[in-house]
Formats: sequence, C-alpha cells, structure tokens
Amino acid sequence: ESAFSSCPMLCQVSLPEGLTELGKGVFESCTMLSQVTLPSTLTELPEAAFYNCSYLPSFSVPATIKVIGNEAFYSCTALKEVTLPEGVASIGDYAFQNCQALTALDVAEGNTAYLSQDGVLFTKDGETLVRYPQAKAETAYTVPEGCRTLADWSFIGSTTLEQISIDGVTSIGEDCFYYCTSLKSIVIPDGVA
Repeated sequence: ESAFSSCPMLCQVSLPEGLTELGKGVFESCTMLSQVTLPSTLTELPEAAFYNCSYLPSFSVPATIKVIGNEAFYSCTALKEVTLPEGVASIGDYAFQNCQALTALDVAEGNTAYLSQDGVLFTKDGETLVRYPQAKAETAYTVPEGCRTLADWSFIGSTTLEQISIDGVTSIGEDCFYYCTSLKSIVIPDGVA
C-alpha cells in the first residue's frame, strides 16, 4: 500500500507485464504524475490509486481492468477525459470526485455494465445516471428518457449547470446536486423518493 505515495516529482510510470496487483493509494499525491503505463496483467485499480494526482491530464483504463476502486481518481484536478474499456464491471464510490477538469467519461461499446451518452456515465440499461462530468460546458442538461435514478453524488461539483430537467426520475441519491453553485432551476417530479 502507498508504494509511491507523496512522490511529488514522479512524472512518468511504466509498470512491467506480469504485475497482478497494486496496493491501496499506490500513487496517491504524486502531484506531477502525467503519464502512466499499466500492464495487461492487472484486473483492478485499487482504492485511491491516483488520489490527488493533480497533474494527470487523461487516462485510458487498460482493457483488462474490471474494478475501479473507491476514490481511484479523487482530486485528479487536471483529468479531462477517461476512457473505460468493455471489461469494467464495477466503479467504486467517489471514483471521479473533485475531477474539476473532467469533460467526458467514455465507455467502450462492448461494456456490459456501463454506457456513455455524450460523455455522461450511465448503467448499461440507461436507468441510472452514475456520473455527470464536472467540467462539461453546458449550462442546461436534460436527463434522457428511461433514466429513473440519479446516483449518489452524480452531479456533485458541476459548477456550470444552471438548469437540469429530470422528468421521469423517481429516485435522487445522496448529495446529488451538492456544490452545483450555478444551479438556478430544477423541477422535482411527483413521486420522487
């Protein structure tokens, strides 16, 4: 755990093939880390793997990764885009929290657990909005037809949104709209739990 934590000058990492596990917080607070190459022998990004790697601009999750742990990319404030492969089946709590530059969460077409619609992350069936990227430029957003649940923290920190339309939604998660500082209008439909 925390093998390279708080190595502020570490800027490039290339881990060898054959490595099968990373410890919790392996690169936590490596604030200059900008390039990461992970082996195809990994299946999990552990909890807080890249927590506070504030210089990391983008990340393409290796195709073999199936689990992204809690807070894996928490406070990666320069992270603009993340691509999830078809094998990712589980994304932990706060995985993309406080990613202030994040404009898109893209998902490979063959993924059986998640999908992306215009950079917004949903469960595969489209019924749950998992995460709206904090730095999407739009000031208004309409939740797509068929979406019934807004997951915990799903819009948290989306500071450009002024209006959200959630017709058809029946459940709103914990802290869903926390720190949406520009939000001016939202109509909660009848029957929302």
